[in-house]
Amino acid sequence: GLSNIILESLLYNIPVIATDVGDNSIILNEGRGEIVQSNNPIKLAKAIEKVCDQINNYDFIKSQDYIKSYFSPEYNKKLHDDLFYNK
Repeated sequence: GLSNIILESLLYNIPVIATDVGDNSIILNEGRGEIVQSNNPIKLAKAIEKVCDQINNYDFIKSQDYIKSYFSPEYNKKLHDDLFYNK
């Protein structure tokens, strides 16, 4: 599944820490956020520390560009049109 809150957070420059379920790891790869294993509070705590320590190093513009490029209504319309009308 796709976590809309991850997309929304990245658009508003909010760092994201998520568990490795659904499509979270696809969205948060390439430094867009932190992924931790489910039910691992130690790794979660380390991820929180990392985000707090490196908050100024996150490239929020790159994250916003990624979200706007691949999850925008325009992009989804293009995929839809390509699938159904451009055979």
